[in-house]
Amino acid sequence: MNILALLRQLTAERGRSLVVVTHEPAIAASAGARMISLRDGQIADDPVPTS
Repeated sequence: MNILALLRQLTAERGRSLVVVTHEPAIAASAGARMISLRDGQIADDPVPTS
């Protein structure tokens, strides 16, 4: 089990939120249901969550 899967499992079990900060879009996309993108310190994209 990788660390991101473990963190997702723990947040689900405990009903908590998880904030992941990364420069890797693939990691961000797999981290959770919502991904907010920043550009130059400003929100560039914040789509409506699907779940």
